[in-house]
Amino acid sequence: MTTKNMKRRVLSVFIICYLSFFTTACGSSVIGQTDNSHQKNSHPVKKGPFQAVEPTQQNIDKLLAEGPGIYAGNKYDKKKVEQEMLKVKNAPARVQYNKMVELLAEDYTDAKRYYENFDTSIGQMTAPPDAKGGSTETGSSSQANKQKVNVEILLDASGSMNAKIEGKTKMEMAKEAINKFLSSLPKEVNVSLRVYGNKGSNKPADKAVSCQSSDIIYPLQPYDSASFNQAITPVKPMGWTPLARAIQQAQTDLQSETGAKNIVYVVSDGVETCGGDPVAAAQALHASNIQAVVNIIGFDVDDAGQRALKAVAEAGSGKYATVKTAQDFDTYFENEKKVGLLDYLFWANKNYDKSSEIAMKKQTEVVNTSVATFNKVSNEFNRMIDACQVIHPDDILGCSGELGQLINNRYELLKNWNDRMEQKVWWDIQHNWDRFNERVSRQLDEGTKTP
Repeated sequence: MTTKNMKRRVLSVFIICYLSFFTTACGSSVIGQTDNSHQKNSHPVKKGPFQAVEPTQQNIDKLLAEGPGIYAGNKYDKKKVEQEMLKVKNAPARVQYNKMVELLAEDYTDAKRYYENFDTSIGQMTAPPDAKGGSTETGSSSQANKQKVNVEILLDASGSMNAKIEGKTKMEMAKEAINKFLSSLPKEVNVSLRVYGNKGSNKPADKAVSCQSSDIIYPLQPYDSASFNQAITPVKPMGWTPLARAIQQAQTDLQSETGAKNIVYVVSDGVETCGGDPVAAAQALHASNIQAVVNIIGFDVDDAGQRALKAVAEAGSGKYATVKTAQDFDTYFENEKKVGLLDYLFWANKNYDKSSEIAMKKQTEVVNTSVATFNKVSNEFNRMIDACQVIHPDDILGCSGELGQLINNRYELLKNWNDRMEQKVWWDIQHNWDRFNERVSRQLDEGTKTP
């Protein structure tokens, strides 16, 4: 036997014995072992030979806990890793993989604990309002999941609104009260202003013209002080009172607002004078697909007028109130914010805000953790590929064969685990967010239900 053949025989026997030793020591779920006894005391060393687990799905929990490796994270030292890998350059792929894990595996136990213990709850609703007064906060609100609110004012511009009370005309008082009310609403509330009886005069000769007058002068949109004042300032008391026509056209103004809370406020100092049927108009408006509520504010109206206007409000499932002074106006609109429908809307939007803030903050936190964990998985993978290329410099694919497959399997398992955990926690938060908002919506519907 030649010297060359003798060397091959000795090497073969050595490799067989080497593999036999590790197979016996590791068992079926362990890839290989490397003896840590040669490591310097400056590195944390686990007792006994390091044993990497097979990178399979059933071993995912063990895979997550294999780190931290000696040179993982910010302890990474490329030269020292290369020196260690060269010691196993001629060893089987599984022994080489074992050494890589021992040196470079990241520690994912914190991420695992974070995902498994994350609090996905949204919290509890605040107490709903009651007849003794509720929330009047009108701060900024997120649009997501909110109940849309539309408020339309129908302002009587008939000639009688020119009468004076306390040194001001009824029209001047009405303008001031309306402006004050609308400016205090949450910025998400859309408002519109329609005037009626604003053309011709209250003389018989102009009745036909006046009774046809009903104009939207501030179309449905968020309240803007400058634009609204520009629209309402020129309005003057002029003609007759086509109340029914104004209510009918309010239905046209809001016809696309299905699913929203639509509230109509009629400010008038008298009854219908153009032959229309405001009771029928209010009833039809409320029965339509926009289900608007019609509230009537009677301004210095006599007893007969009050009864007539109250019937209109009842037909529109709203309320009737009489005001006689500027203070009465202010009190009425302030009460609209404190008690009743608007109060429930403020309460609901506040809770929608609360749930949005909590849920979005938690979901963002989970996504950030997922990104950080993915970066850790990617760094580990790239460092293992670099280590592979040290011992396989002639591999044009960088790291193919059995070792490359082991590294890739590990990467895919860790990456997929991170993706699954992120999605699970994210959707648990979303589910709880949806349930929270459903509870708020049910309470809102119950609190604003028409008797």
